[in-house]
Amino acid sequence: MTSLSAEIRTEQGSSHARRLRRRNRVPAIIYGLKGKENSSLSLCHNEMIKLLKDRSSRTKMLSLHISGHDKPIVEQVIIKAIQRHPVTRFVVHTDLLRVDAKTKIIVMVPFQFINEEKSPGVREGGVVNHITTQIEVQCLPGKIPAGIEVDLSSLKLNESIYLSDIKIPEGVELTLLKQSLALASVHIPTIKEESEAVETDEDAEDGEDKDDKSKE
Repeated sequence: MTSLSAEIRTEQGSSHARRLRRRNRVPAIIYGLKGKENSSLSLCHNEMIKLLKDRSSRTKMLSLHISGHDKPIVEQVIIKAIQRHPVTRFVVHTDLLRVDAKTKIIVMVPFQFINEEKSPGVREGGVVNHITTQIEVQCLPGKIPAGIEVDLSSLKLNESIYLSDIKIPEGVELTLLKQSLALASVHIPTIKEESEAVETDEDAEDGEDKDDKSKE
């Protein structure tokens, strides 16, 4: 299991959060599980960036090692939410959810669209439109998939692939049972030709000139 270190954070407020960020640390909160209180933490920014390079880190169970108590505490968590600075992309806040390895949880899982280049529709000049990019599932924390594959290798022009067409990983249940949910489609892109618009304008001008001459 991937590990992540954290420190207890006793001070609150935006000024304290700014001081933490200047020290290359990320304000965070941990919550979840009945009988346990929410706790404010700080994480190492470099450690977070390294962790987030692995796309599956957003859906995998982590071992969180918390210092600042009388003795270190280890919690099992998943990353619930991440906030980034819109310009620098610096991680400015993280939400961590406590989980019980034996209790199912509800999470959002992304779809992974594969074999687009093999789609007959794409080979005929079509473009794939990703209609639904993620879905809510229920499973044990250790069974959370990094993504659910959507194979587009047989997707023909002007056709769609639906939820009923894909295989859901074992141990994973969909909370949405709408089998007719469209996930992706392929169509020829519609492009307006500027030349036609220009010709139309010119024709209109010619018509105005003829009307002016007839009046003379």
